Amino acid sequence: KKPNNGLGVFFTTYRLVHFCQGQMMNQALSVVVEWYDPVPMVKRSFLLKYYPEVKQVEMIERTNNFSRSFLKKSPVPNELRFPEQLIKGSQFPLYARVLTVIEYADAYTREKLGAKYVGDELSIACISIEADGEKFGAVLSALEEVCGPLLRLRYVRLNSTEAEDLVETFQNNDCDSATIWSSGPAIVAIFTKNIFTAEACRVVGRQFNAPGSIVSSTSPRLSSLLFERPLAHWPTARFGPHCTCLIIKPHAIADKKAGAIIAHIEDKLSSSLKLTAASLVKLERSSAHEFLEAYQSVLPDYQAHLTQLSTGAALVLEIHGPNAVQFLRDLCGPYDVDFARELRPDSIRAKFGENDAVHNAVHCTDLSTDGAIESQFFFSLCAGQLPPP
Repeated sequence: KKPNNGLGVFFTTYRLVHFCQGQMMNQALSVVVEWYDPVPMVKRSFLLKYYPEVKQVEMIERTNNFSRSFLKKSPVPNELRFPEQLIKGSQFPLYARVLTVIEYADAYTREKLGAKYVGDELSIACISIEADGEKFGAVLSALEEVCGPLLRLRYVRLNSTEAEDLVETFQNNDCDSATIWSSGPAIVAIFTKNIFTAEACRVVGRQFNAPGSIVSSTSPRLSSLLFERPLAHWPTARFGPHCTCLIIKPHAIADKKAGAIIAHIEDKLSSSLKLTAASLVKLERSSAHEFLEAYQSVLPDYQAHLTQLSTGAALVLEIHGPNAVQFLRDLCGPYDVDFARELRPDSIRAKFGENDAVHNAVHCTDLSTDGAIESQFFFSLCAGQLPPP
């Protein structure tokens, strides 16, 4: 008998489709990462592969002479935000090792992670805000939606010379007056260079009736001016007895909630309370432990809290004024998100936290005597622990 060619074609096509679907499901995002091994005191290089469909990751160690499996396919820990944290320059802890993303390993990964980006350059958004800073959160939230999560941020006050340097760096009509930048506080934020960032700044400026006060640039000179060189009025923190600190946790930064959280705070601020400082910091695990050590015997999931605070960039705010500590504690709500939603549904943790105490969006100063200490810790001792550009 002649073979049933139609049936053979059917099975061949079925196998091919099934194979292609399997290949698509197994398509990995691949990046080159480095880990500093403290025992021999050397940097080790790895190829890290992330499989989005199954949320698993594997690592292959690479040297000049060989490559070997270092981590077999394993689940991605819940506290990590992949693929957002795989962007070049990001740092994250994976199974007790802090890894730094050095580069994308293939064209597929570059296309997927950089679909909205141009090369690997950075885009700096400068936001001049009114003296009371009431638009900071709303503006930042609008930019996050278009430009993605923050990479670096500083709350600054520029003197006239620094403002003139900033205007000269832009060299365009979007930023033509040094007076705007020296008359009050400003926020400088860095995003991965997004093709929409410049237009987003113009649109947001018109939206908030502030044309020329929200501008964007990719100049390395501007990054050096605002983040590398010492500024006359940095830090802007008060370090006084009437200050309190709020830490917006890495998971909330990765989820682009920073602007919305700040806007929520600004809506509740009285005329006697002011936002006086802000900075994006990346804490090493040892620094996170130093900060949270007092909670070690109190928090049942202390190690998970430690991992979350050191897993990525966190945004620290200082608020200054009478009863600032109590005001912010009440606004944050209960530590446990479920309790917060039941008891204080309008609190920060109820509105922006996830379903456990570790991912409750924010940490705030507990005791009135700790405000100045925590402000000193973040804006002085940890001032150099900025995320890599």
